[in-house]
Amino acid sequence: MSRALAIACCALCGGALAAATPEPHSAADQHDRAALQASSIAPPSQHDSAALQAARYRGAMLPSWGVKEEDLRTLASWGANLARYQMAVGWGKKNANRDLAEFDKWVDGKLDVLDDVLDWAGKYGLRIVVDLHVPPGGRGEGGEMNMFHEREYADHFISTWRRIARRFRGDRRIYGYDLINEPTNNKPSPDGLDYWSVQFAAAKAVREEDPETPIIFESNMWCQAPTYAQMKPVPLDGVIYQLHMYAPVAYTHQGTNHGQAAPANSLRWPDTECGFGRDWLRGILQPVREFCEKNPGTRIYVGEFSASVWAPGAENYLRDCIALFEEYGWDWTYHAFRESKSWNVEMTVEDGKIVPAREVTPRKRALLEGLRGAVR
Repeated sequence: MSRALAIACCALCGGALAAATPEPHSAADQHDRAALQASSIAPPSQHDSAALQAARYRGAMLPSWGVKEEDLRTLASWGANLARYQMAVGWGKKNANRDLAEFDKWVDGKLDVLDDVLDWAGKYGLRIVVDLHVPPGGRGEGGEMNMFHEREYADHFISTWRRIARRFRGDRRIYGYDLINEPTNNKPSPDGLDYWSVQFAAAKAVREEDPETPIIFESNMWCQAPTYAQMKPVPLDGVIYQLHMYAPVAYTHQGTNHGQAAPANSLRWPDTECGFGRDWLRGILQPVREFCEKNPGTRIYVGEFSASVWAPGAENYLRDCIALFEEYGWDWTYHAFRESKSWNVEMTVEDGKIVPAREVTPRKRALLEGLRGAVR
């Protein structure tokens, strides 16, 4: 790509693309395939707000296709004390998970695995985010969740969370129940079925079964920061608010098959001509900051952020994101640990192909520094 075309793409990133709704990571992208000492921050002994506020949690998302004890051990050795366990099936497929009996069977299997993950987390000093990564009923056009329009799926979502909370009630190895990954509700919903109301109903069901474990509530439109301008506070105790940070998508996803991605190696970070840098990110995150200012005591968790292996200066992007999360006192998990090759910090590009790196990559070095709290 010529420099002129790159600058034109920058202009798009700074405008429409920065606030546009990102598409889900495709199924193909999702399924591509010097350690630091473990963090000295141990999990709190109870789910009280003071303990949560006193600790800082940093980590990464676990692979969606299977988690091994070695994954938790390695993350702990890198300095992580938090991992997001994603329960995903049919990701990227339209109208998946409509057979609710099959969905329940799949959930039960993932919860059986979660028992092992929690044992490993306790062994290595990590806490676990329990992430329902896909909803019953799946997504329709534009990623719109069908449960925001069809009560059968909304009711099943609520009962699923009631079941999860009953099974893991008060388990102190759990950081929080992440109700639904990247809710998307762009079309008018029937009364009580919008993204906020359905999550709130599930949160109330969780509280009836488990009065202690924190509940993680996600913002609309793929959990983007700008949607916090419309976010309403949740009138329950122990709520953590989540956001995902991929802005600008054209930069972070370049070289992938995302619909808004720029070609590989076409945009860099930082870039003064495009205005890309830490202050640009600060502006994107401002609605979340304003939400926190209006609602003192709000706890924020950045569940996903990343930049692809094809993005020049990705290590600088990661450091800028982490520095802001640290400045604001937000917990975070990187997307993702040993999953898609594009996001895996242990991969590099040689001769136009993604391959395992023979040494620590710049992206991995930035993540390791972040995990031990050394990025400012």
